[in-house]
Amino acid sequence: MMSFSLKLYSRVREYMITSTDEQLHGNKSSSGNTSTFWMFTPPQAPTNSYDEVYPGVYCGDMKVALDNEHLNKIGITHIINCSQGKGSSETNTDSMFYQPAGIKFHGIKAQDSPTFNMTIFYKEAVEFMDKALKSGGKVFVHCSKGVSRSPTIVIAYLMMKCNMDLMSAMRTIRPKRKIHPNDGFIRQLCILNRELYGDSD
Repeated sequence: MMSFSLKLYSRVREYMITSTDEQLHGNKSSSGNTSTFWMFTPPQAPTNSYDEVYPGVYCGDMKVALDNEHLNKIGITHIINCSQGKGSSETNTDSMFYQPAGIKFHGIKAQDSPTFNMTIFYKEAVEFMDKALKSGGKVFVHCSKGVSRSPTIVIAYLMMKCNMDLMSAMRTIRPKRKIHPNDGFIRQLCILNRELYGDSD
């Protein structure tokens, strides 16, 4: 794996816990020392099945992905399943499943594991999203819970097509949905950040 900025990696992990600039820079105790409370605080989970995290881009869980009627109701025209498969944390859908609803499909058989290489799916998924949005469509990107795999793809889109570095992409999405990509996915996004924007952190 290519090298990445440990400073950026640490900032992203901290931001996912704190989600505010004040906390991001650390809370100081009366002694003047920066608190490390965030290291021991579990990340918040999303409160909704899905959220619009960027204009025309929705991120969510498998429950909504299986409801064609609701997808049509909110105007979804394209869907990316980042957890395609038949396992317990996977969603068994394909283009035929969405054909009656007129929704275009793109599938990614990704595992929510720090050792899984998500980068090989960036280009095709990002192009699928970009084409959909440029045609006036709406994209629903999902995985099992809409927390790790699907947000990773959305972040890659923002970085590759919207001129956002990793922290800017995180600050765009996280206030709208409590995402928490696994550590391996964060490292991979840090590498993408270096490739696109150098060592900006």
